[in-house]
Amino acid sequence: MAAGEAPDFSGLTSSLKVKEGRLVVDPSGATLRKNLFAGGDIATGVRTVSEAIASGKRGAMAIHRFLQKEAEDGKRPEPEVVSFEELNSDYFYPALKVVPGHVDPVQAVSSFDEVYLGLPQHLAVQEAQRCFGCAAPPTYKAEDCRGCVNCADRCPASAITIEPLQQPFTVGVDIGQFDPDEILRICKKAKVHPKQIICYCTNTTAGEIAAAILNGAKTPEDISLMTGARTGCTVLCIQSIIKLLEASGQPVTLKETHQCYGKTFTVWDIDSRLKKRYEAQGYHFDEDIQLIEKVFEHK
Repeated sequence: MAAGEAPDFSGLTSSLKVKEGRLVVDPSGATLRKNLFAGGDIATGVRTVSEAIASGKRGAMAIHRFLQKEAEDGKRPEPEVVSFEELNSDYFYPALKVVPGHVDPVQAVSSFDEVYLGLPQHLAVQEAQRCFGCAAPPTYKAEDCRGCVNCADRCPASAITIEPLQQPFTVGVDIGQFDPDEILRICKKAKVHPKQIICYCTNTTAGEIAAAILNGAKTPEDISLMTGARTGCTVLCIQSIIKLLEASGQPVTLKETHQCYGKTFTVWDIDSRLKKRYEAQGYHFDEDIQLIEKVFEHK
């Protein structure tokens, strides 16, 4: 338990070793004494709160394995690898913070009982599930990151940082490798021209997205991985991406946390009554449709 601003090693036994102002522990937090674990500043030095939390969680897991006699070989379990599909590249569904209970002030001043009551197990688990799980950082695959930095921007504890890759890589789909008639067919059905820019953040065209679909993309996340689209603002291009996927015959099931406000209403969706109503005001929707469809004939 932290009780000051610097570690005090005076009460430690000779079985524990201190080096460079830190208690010597292995990566799981185990000290040189078999049944003793340590974490936080005393073992890692002064760092961030999130790193201290991670240290505590690693230690708790190591203690559990020790008590269950699962770690006698001294090996640490492999860190969990979180796949791209398991991440939410937009934002996380908000959940209210669980507030721990506390003893009534009148009772608190009349006894030495603990003032803060903590959380029961089910609420502690619920609270721990409110974020990425940064308390014990899983291993993220660099090739699954497209630099949208939403994870860092939206982390309420500012516990995530983005580090540049040593070897940058280029993302994109070569349209020339796919049948141009198939690309045009998908785009025409989605009512977007192949040369129309869908994602202005990455300058990705409808033709590139259609090519990605022909290359096997089945979800908006697949599109992002192949083309880089939807990794900037994450909002403005999602509707067009959905239309292109559906035009190719791929049904799209949106998650609750996708930043999408329904499909964009287009000129093709206007019914005859509205067309007639606004025609007198100079809105010639049928002529607009004919003009747009003529553009598709020019590949």
